[in-house]
Amino acid sequence: LRPGKEGEAPGAAAGGAAEWLRAPAVSRDGGDEVRIVLVNQSGAALSVFWVDAAGERREYGSLAAGERREQRTFTGHVWFFTRPSGAALSFRTQGPGEVVIDAATPAL
Repeated sequence: LRPGKEGEAPGAAAGGAAEWLRAPAVSRDGGDEVRIVLVNQSGAALSVFWVDAAGERREYGSLAAGERREQRTFTGHVWFFTRPSGAALSFRTQGPGEVVIDAATPAL
């Protein structure tokens, strides 16, 4: 899933793996287990966090520029990333598939 075009809601692609968020959110419990592939095309390393239902960030290491990583998760779970600049990005898992993070991905 790529971010929506200007004027479109992030995650606007129907049936995508993720919905990009414009504000901080927490994970929802009870979703189906899925596998997503995180793809970092942003040109910089990203710090990766899973956000639990209480809003606590759980560190999942980093994702190097150009790296692809398969991640098991659940629908409704929120993932949070920080760029070296301090900008934050976040998405809610919608289903299986690729989640591409690039320069156009909307920040919180």
